[in-house]
Amino acid sequence: MSNNIKLNHCLFWLYYAKGLLQVKLKQYNDSINSFAASLDSKNYSRVLVRNTELAQEELSNHKQILRTIERTIANKASSGDELSIKSAAAKLAQKYKQVINLYEQLLNKVSNVCSLDFGAMFDIPLVENNIQNEKLKYGYTYYHRGLSQLTTENKKEALKSFNEANKLLPEFCLPYIQKANIYRDSKEYIKAASQYDAAIRLDANNAELYFNRSTLLFELGKTDDAKNDFNRYQSLNSAKN
Repeated sequence: MSNNIKLNHCLFWLYYAKGLLQVKLKQYNDSINSFAASLDSKNYSRVLVRNTELAQEELSNHKQILRTIERTIANKASSGDELSIKSAAAKLAQKYKQVINLYEQLLNKVSNVCSLDFGAMFDIPLVENNIQNEKLKYGYTYYHRGLSQLTTENKKEALKSFNEANKLLPEFCLPYIQKANIYRDSKEYIKAASQYDAAIRLDANNAELYFNRSTLLFELGKTDDAKNDFNRYQSLNSAKN
């Protein structure tokens, strides 16, 4: 893999890591922008490859952002939920730092640059197929952007992000569940049920999905189907216990 290709690859993970970290710190509007930059990293990287000064400025910006975030983490209270957030954010900050270090090595054309297992680092099930990997990377990014958009009450844009995630990854269950929840909350029960159908096809032993779909089917007057789902929910719960 050439240095330029590695630089393109690294830029995606820089913004993805930053977005996840901002989510953990509840900086949701910032995270939406980071995930958008991650999705546009190919275009941006073409600019950076041709402009050394801008590429170095990008590095300085990330280092400054990391320092600011590290101070934010250090100042968090060490009790209750804050302690849990602090611990998780610190781990993500360390991962973000690793990607920044890799980016710096690539800019400085360090020989024998150590590679990072980004899939394992960010819990994305990357495979040997490069085309599928691109779908996985962008599919997960759209999903996380959708979650941030939901948190900022932008359900319309969140739906678009979740739809994009499923276009790329039709067997990724979580976006279907999020879409179902959005439609359920807006009382669009037929659309919600359809999303739960898709989720259940992928995760047939998830008891909560049957319970949630049963409530929608009752609303739609499909009593027998609703009872069947509720019975399935009880059966799966009993099997777990």
